[in-house]
Amino acid sequence: MSTTNNPDYIVVGGGSAGNVVSARLGAGRKGSVLLLEAGGSDLSPFIQIPAGMIRINPQNYWHYELLPDATRGGAVDTWAAGKVLGGGSSVNAMLWVRGNSADFDTWAKMGAAGWDYSTLLPFMKSLESYEGGANAWRGGNGPQRVSEVRLKHPMVRHWLTGAEEAGLPLLDDYNGESQFGAAWSQLSQRKGLRHSTARSFLAPARRRGEVEVETHAVATRILFEGTRAVGVEYEKRGQLRTVRANREVIVSAGALESPTLLLRSGVGPEDELRALGIPVVADVPAVGRNLQEHPAISMTFEVTERTLNQELNPLSILKGGLEFVFRRRGPGTAPLSHAMLFGPPLEPEGWPQYHVLMAPLGLAEEKPHSTQEEVAKNRHDKQGVAFSDRSIVSTFMSPVHPRGRGTIRLESDDHRSAPVIDHPMLADPRDIEDLTAAGRKVREIFETASMKPYVVTENEPTRDVHSDVEWESFIRGHSFGGSHWVGTVRMGDAADPGAAVDPTLRVKGVRGLRVVDASVMPTLTSGNTNAPTVMIGERGAQLILKDHDQ
Repeated sequence: MSTTNNPDYIVVGGGSAGNVVSARLGAGRKGSVLLLEAGGSDLSPFIQIPAGMIRINPQNYWHYELLPDATRGGAVDTWAAGKVLGGGSSVNAMLWVRGNSADFDTWAKMGAAGWDYSTLLPFMKSLESYEGGANAWRGGNGPQRVSEVRLKHPMVRHWLTGAEEAGLPLLDDYNGESQFGAAWSQLSQRKGLRHSTARSFLAPARRRGEVEVETHAVATRILFEGTRAVGVEYEKRGQLRTVRANREVIVSAGALESPTLLLRSGVGPEDELRALGIPVVADVPAVGRNLQEHPAISMTFEVTERTLNQELNPLSILKGGLEFVFRRRGPGTAPLSHAMLFGPPLEPEGWPQYHVLMAPLGLAEEKPHSTQEEVAKNRHDKQGVAFSDRSIVSTFMSPVHPRGRGTIRLESDDHRSAPVIDHPMLADPRDIEDLTAAGRKVREIFETASMKPYVVTENEPTRDVHSDVEWESFIRGHSFGGSHWVGTVRMGDAADPGAAVDPTLRVKGVRGLRVVDASVMPTLTSGNTNAPTVMIGERGAQLILKDHDQ
């Protein structure tokens, strides 16, 4: 076992939040920062070029197999989380969705003081440079570039007009004054390339010598002296190493790995830890609870016009490649969603009922399965897909605030043993109702005057789905997760037994340890979760610096 020099701060996890925290803590070299990342470099064309997303190397992911989900016919999902510099921001769909103001006001009402929308808005603005320019809601001078989708496909224009005909307002900016309505997607892109937090925050900090980065460094446990966190043990190339922190250890490993690391380190439900022979540092029952994920369904339609599926032949790829190289436009910049809609508002909560994504492309139909086990397992694997050879338009929809909750626990104290993840995704019938409403709204849009002339057919398996019973059967048989895991180390006030960290993100029962990532969210936000996770990194760094008078 070897030991490296002692930095002021150790950040575990170089993902969407961890890179932000590291860069902000190291700014001006007021404090030394060591960032430990389990994965490797993000310098792959399949990561940096948006259209390469579905060809990202499987080694750039953690692969977690869940317990069978009885609410979805025994489905056994594999969740793929980013294992590379940039984390989720290097492997996600690049969609930039802050969430609804009601999301954050609800956090504050649940005990997360200082996390209401009005308090967080300055942090949302300070981290970004929005292509549309700074205003009362948007930032113009931050490290993170945010741009509108650069490929304005005609079918997307028709779809947005159809959404307006179906009663939805068209928005210039769903991250601005109002979220309700339909709009072009906003993306974490810079000049047509993916702009992950590894590019926006970490890379400049590394060039300035403000952050030291150790890649392929898998954290095995947090080191404690009494109840104070003093360092981290990690494994690199089969060798165990330790490093001590002069000030704090910050865990930013994500909503699946952060609770797992805490549990292995003796912070969690006392009875579970003792049963595994793990010495208990602090009895914090909330660690690993409150797991949330967006259930999703898809509907696809064959259309008369060329879609991006036709841009995959050799001639079109060459033409599109030249357009990408010289103009940073064209199919190479294409994300997996070109437009989206939110609505309608739910009362009394004030947030949208559902979120819909639309793309002028479609994946090949699933191959038939020979056994029920094959049907249940890996229902939706983004690393195992291919584009259809037909002209397809796709939509994906989710209820923005699903009621289902899951757990993460350990099966062994061995850091090489995967955690046990249990998430009954559709246990609450209201989530079925929200998905049904979203599906019917999507069908309504495709039947409007602006869209109907271009539609050849609605594809299977939704074509003959009409009644509530048929919708429920379809949803339970074909839904999948949106890769938006949150909540497993949630924040709240000191008296809340369901909270694992306080509003300053300090882990309860210990000192010198914080969690700064999506796991601290009390509830899911309204939409994709990368932007609010980056904001948590920005806000978390400010809280840490404030405590150390920097």
